[in-house]
Amino acid sequence: KYCDITSCDPRTCMPSCGNPNLSNSSCPSFLQAKECCQDNDLSCKCDLLKDACRISIENDSRDFCDDAVVACYGDYEQNHICNVFEQICVESPDQLTCEAA
Repeated sequence: KYCDITSCDPRTCMPSCGNPNLSNSSCPSFLQAKECCQDNDLSCKCDLLKDACRISIENDSRDFCDDAVVACYGDYEQNHICNVFEQICVESPDQLTCEAA
């Protein structure tokens, strides 16, 4: 996937590995998952892609949510997307994130 970030260059707007994405764009979290996690570290990818999904939902989108499901569960199934949305709602209760769940 390509991150179209108008407010910053995708090569420089990603926070350093280990630092949270404080922007209102989901792309930095996606880039962190891609650049900071080892290929086989699905837990790392799951956490960062769930964050990217959460930020997307808060911006009325579902970007990276399918990626989060695959990272967290190994494959995509409808009940897995529901589980991811429920986890996001519990971890970050917000009207939009909980409505998605």
